Amino acid sequence: AVGPLRVYYATRPGTATADEDYVSAKGTLEFQDGEITKDIDISIIDDDAVEDDEQFYVDLSQARPNARIIPSLATATVTIIDDDMPGSFGFTEADTVARVQESAGELSVMVSRTMGASGVVDLEYVTHDLSAESGVHYTAIGEGEGTLQFNPHEMAKPIVIPIINTGSYSLDKQFKIEVTKVSDESGKSLLSEYTQCTVTIANDSDSKEVMDKVMRLVNMDRQIYKLD
Repeated sequence: AVGPLRVYYATRPGTATADEDYVSAKGTLEFQDGEITKDIDISIIDDDAVEDDEQFYVDLSQARPNARIIPSLATATVTIIDDDMPGSFGFTEADTVARVQESAGELSVMVSRTMGASGVVDLEYVTHDLSAESGVHYTAIGEGEGTLQFNPHEMAKPIVIPIINTGSYSLDKQFKIEVTKVSDESGKSLLSEYTQCTVTIANDSDSKEVMDKVMRLVNMDRQIYKLD
């Protein structure tokens, strides 16, 4: 990097309130010749209130001289996690559906922790058959078998389900993962809005291609038979 270069920064409130949840800040960063990174220090205000996770933004502008800011990288989003409570546990809305290839061997779906980060929390989950059959298409997790443990400030952990490759072509199959219980010493951990994930096991394209070829051959034989 060729310097010196300067860029202006300023915080901007979102759901977090300036000078209540964080200390507002603004200033100029100066990069000397060869410097490629700089830190922006922002103080977070700790309180005992139980709140949702909140966000604020840090905007960059006025890069000079002979410098420019990439618009898509001009704003950083900062999330303040309320760590006074153990939190709420479940799937994000995007993770309420998942898709996995039959040959993948396993599926990994993330369980997220929000609205808190304190303490050790134990979580239980189970699986339910839909069109997929446990023991045939995937390995079932029964009551009391599926567990995760979140340590303090751990915000996400994966549930891993083994997927069975049947080696034969069939329609896509589905099963469901459900988070059923959370517990901690305080008794204040909660389940979030989204506690279920519907999983689709997709047949591999190679298996489908083989089956399509077989069906084409069968259809050809039928046409030849009709001509005879």
